[in-house]
Amino acid sequence: MTRSVNFDTPASSALHLKINSARPGTAIVMARGEIDMMTAPIFGDALGAVCRTAPSHLIVDLSDVEFVSLSGITALLELERHCRDATVDLSVVASPVVRHILEVLDLDKWFLVTGNTHCSVA
Repeated sequence: MTRSVNFDTPASSALHLKINSARPGTAIVMARGEIDMMTAPIFGDALGAVCRTAPSHLIVDLSDVEFVSLSGITALLELERHCRDATVDLSVVASPVVRHILEVLDLDKWFLVTGNTHCSVA
C-alpha cells in the first residue's frame, strides 16, 4: 500500500513537496519546482523529517526540479551525512539540471544518481 503526504509549503512557493511510502522501509520525497535560498529550508526540513522516520531506503526525486541553488545542494549534502550516519540507503533521481549541477560540483560521486524512481525502488 502506498501512503502519500503533501508537505506544507506556502501557496506562493515555487517548490512543491510530496512524501510517499512506496513499500515498507522505503520513503520517497518528490520535489517539483525550484529549490532556492527561500525554499531550501523547507526542502531541508522535509528531508530531515523523513530521515528521522528511519527508512532503510530514502529516494529523493528531483526529476521535476527546474532550478537548484547552492542552498539546495547544501540540504542534499546534509541529508547524505545524516543518511550515512543512520545507515540509510540514499538515492537521488535527478532532472538534467540537477544532474548537471552535481556533475559540475563533482558531487555525483556522493549520491546514487538514477534516471527515474522505478530504478531506485527496484
